[in-house]
Amino acid sequence: AAAAGALPPALSPQTPLGQQFDAAVKQSFATSVTRIYGYTIPLVLLSFVLALFLPELPLRTSNRDEPPPVE
Repeated sequence: AAAAGALPPALSPQTPLGQQFDAAVKQSFATSVTRIYGYTIPLVLLSFVLALFLPELPLRTSNRDEPPPVE
């Protein structure tokens, strides 16, 4: 008699297919993560370098609204 919870013998050929699917999903995930970091690391470095060239604007010293200068 089959053990309780065991798969019927008719399902045993599907096991290698599931393992192949699992391996394919893991491989595609690893590849996509590698590509994402490969694209974003240079982008982050470029953004940092560009941020160094942004002009420094002083912060306001008060929170009162000042009227715009009249020309």
